[in-house]
Amino acid sequence: MERKRKLKGYEMFTKIMAGIVCCCVTICAMPFASAGKDSVRDSIPGLSDVCLYDSEGKIIRAFGGQVQEFTESGETKWYWIGEDAETEETGENEGFAPIYHNGIHLYSSKDLYNWEDEGIILKTMNAETDFEEPYFQNLYGDLSDEKKREVFQCLDGNTSALTRPKVLYDGEKYVIWFTMIGGKGEAGIAVSDSIKEPFRFLKTTGVESGGIIGNLNLFRDTDKHTSFTMCNI
Repeated sequence: MERKRKLKGYEMFTKIMAGIVCCCVTICAMPFASAGKDSVRDSIPGLSDVCLYDSEGKIIRAFGGQVQEFTESGETKWYWIGEDAETEETGENEGFAPIYHNGIHLYSSKDLYNWEDEGIILKTMNAETDFEEPYFQNLYGDLSDEKKREVFQCLDGNTSALTRPKVLYDGEKYVIWFTMIGGKGEAGIAVSDSIKEPFRFLKTTGVESGGIIGNLNLFRDTDKHTSFTMCNI
């Protein structure tokens, strides 16, 4: 399988990022808005409180994430990952608050305007019995009961949020780093052979100076060394 990260198209990318960021914020604020299936787009709305919808007319649920271009099996696309959280109206400040974190959602696009839903590539769990489901059995069936409990503590969607995800291809696997909100404030790491296949959660990591890991990013230099940058708060 051919996989190659390409660093081009930034001029086009920067022109529409303002609209994408605006829409990401709106995703959290208006999670239950509805719309019919849109026609093919040739632009991005850059207005405040304008939602961005996928190719099926559903609101894109990819908050705080990242857009990157990858080539897999000879096909080059833009991939957008972000946090997927269910919300309910709280009545406080007339806003919404997350009630369950589903995991990390993936969307793909050939033109940065029209986005196809690729599903949740790193799922959270509702109970330890979820390990019996085929999805989690395929990913974690080789682990001991003790290790499974550790994984569940990190992926429990009732108490943990997988936020600010960033992804890169390290030459062998796709790697996602994300912030763990709700636990010790550490960063989580997950890997997959394909950007569109389920990611396996590996571990969490913290910082020696203490505090929690906030915003983060990844960078792979031309010498193939990967750097992790973060805001420690």
